[in-house]
Amino acid sequence: MNKYTAIISFIANMSEQSRGCDEILSHVYNNDRQGVSTKITDLVYQRNFGTGPTVHSKIKKLARQKFIELKKSKEDARVKEIIVTSKGLTYLRGQDSQIEKMLGALA
Repeated sequence: MNKYTAIISFIANMSEQSRGCDEILSHVYNNDRQGVSTKITDLVYQRNFGTGPTVHSKIKKLARQKFIELKKSKEDARVKEIIVTSKGLTYLRGQDSQIEKMLGALA
């Protein structure tokens, strides 16, 4: 298997649900690094991650995997903020490492 086929295979093996979850996890992590909290409604309205039900199912999956935690907002108890856990961070770093290796192989 050549390097291009390996990359295409890696991407193809990720289900649509997994890609969406990875995008959400990455977005929340980037916001955390900038000191910005992320709410579920932010994902629905700002980044076009899907409809409300779609975003909620992805959030539930990430929470079940313990990649994120949901915490009640200090300003409004009805609102839940999304926090990336250490397990989620480890997962993201692993994904980044795989992608960097693949990109390095293309160079």
